[in-house]
Amino acid sequence: MRYSLMVLSLLTLACSSTPTDPNQKILSDLASKDDKVRSSAAEALRKISLQLPKIEGAKDKILAAFAVDGSHRGTLAMVMGKAWGEPIIPELLKGLRKEGLVPVTTGEKQSNSANRSIGTALREMAQKQDVKLGDGVSEAAAPYANSGDIQTALAFIELLGVTGSKRGTQDLLDMIADSENNFIVKNCIIALGNIRDAKSIDVLIEHMFRERMGVSFYAESSFALFQHGGIEGLMAKLNDAFDGKNTKVNDMMKGSKACQDAKGTCYVVQAKVAEVMSDVGLTNEQITKLNKVALAKGVNQQLVTKIIEALGRTGRNEAVAAIMKHKNNLTVREFVGRAIARIGDRKAALALAKQGSKNSFLSDAKKMGYAADAAARSELEIRRFTLENASRAGDERVTALLEKYAKTEKKPKVKAMIEQQIKRSKVYDKCKADVSCYRGLLASDEPLIREKAAYELAFAKDVESVDALVKTIDSQIDDTNESRFAKYWALWQIGPKNSAKYLKRLNTMAQADKKNQDYVRIAAEVERLVDRMKR
Repeated sequence: MRYSLMVLSLLTLACSSTPTDPNQKILSDLASKDDKVRSSAAEALRKISLQLPKIEGAKDKILAAFAVDGSHRGTLAMVMGKAWGEPIIPELLKGLRKEGLVPVTTGEKQSNSANRSIGTALREMAQKQDVKLGDGVSEAAAPYANSGDIQTALAFIELLGVTGSKRGTQDLLDMIADSENNFIVKNCIIALGNIRDAKSIDVLIEHMFRERMGVSFYAESSFALFQHGGIEGLMAKLNDAFDGKNTKVNDMMKGSKACQDAKGTCYVVQAKVAEVMSDVGLTNEQITKLNKVALAKGVNQQLVTKIIEALGRTGRNEAVAAIMKHKNNLTVREFVGRAIARIGDRKAALALAKQGSKNSFLSDAKKMGYAADAAARSELEIRRFTLENASRAGDERVTALLEKYAKTEKKPKVKAMIEQQIKRSKVYDKCKADVSCYRGLLASDEPLIREKAAYELAFAKDVESVDALVKTIDSQIDDTNESRFAKYWALWQIGPKNSAKYLKRLNTMAQADKKNQDYVRIAAEVERLVDRMKR
């Protein structure tokens, strides 16, 4: 009997030592000698990462497991980052393994994987939890950004960028100079844009024009310069490049096919720099300077186009006079119209509408040396983009002109095109100065109506419309390129204040638009909008 009781007592003790709480069972498995068991336990913790701070002993047990090499460490890094956020940063940094800098053995591959996950956990912490990482993280991350493992390097390059610490600037500049991997260079440029250190400006300007085997760094460099915004010295250096005073850029472009017919400064250089200058913010003096170049005799028409676009991107009435000096040039009239549509100048819109008449078009075509049959073939297209932009920026006077054209138009296709522009223009006739009326039309079933409503809110700079603009973009309603663009432009012009609500949604939309070939132009605009809202 005594023996039976003793056995029963021992069994009871044995059972009591086994965790009955499933979460504690997972935590106890982290101490297993079997790496597969530890790895499975780590994966299970992913599902309950946000609950872990409330579970007794969880932090200590996870840190103990994190200190043991194996395939589970990377997962645990991600789990701890989500669970404890900023306080766990020192422990995550302690977990970095220098033997993973150059991948040779299986063990080093595991180290690389864990390092990569630690870097990713820190980046997500900064981005999703709004944690300020600072110089310490930047210092620790720098060696791993130059890892022999490409994926690990990319993770830490991105981490250097999100720290916002200038401590990482020189490391990134060195990698740009030394790396033969174009993807590494592009990501270093992106990181420099996030850091916004004036020390990087020269290299970023140079990389607007640097190409390797057909790979361009212009998109990344121009956006990075935009991110620097009004930082001291930026505009002066852009001016120098535009004026042909940047010797490194000049040497780089010497002999380029893109500059073959250039007289003086390569027009490709001026075109690209003009775009960045407009993003940063053109002064009235610069508006005059750019337009003087565009009006020069024998100027390349691609440069004229880019300058007109740059002037329109300012969204400022001060640029209208310069833009309209090009209104008689059929080659660039579409871009003149788009620039005026962005600014919303009623007088200029009316002038465009007048040029969209059949007689005005034929007269302009003749002046530019169009043969009669060539003019006939171009009529529908040229009149369309003249009139559609007039309707985007115009008022009831434009509507009246369009209705007059439609009554006398004999060609069915041209008449149908004009009637489409009337539909857009009449939105103004309906709402006039009533911003709430335009706001209500943002969700219209008709894309042209949504588009016009958005432009009118842009012109009005109506702050109360931000919610409606964001809501309708972030829905299935707005699936057309032009109406979507108009809403983003409205947000740009209104300039919504820094708001986590807007930033998160707009950033998500920007990332989605980047994956949609139809929205490439829009995605670039949204990225700039999101960045400006962060400042």
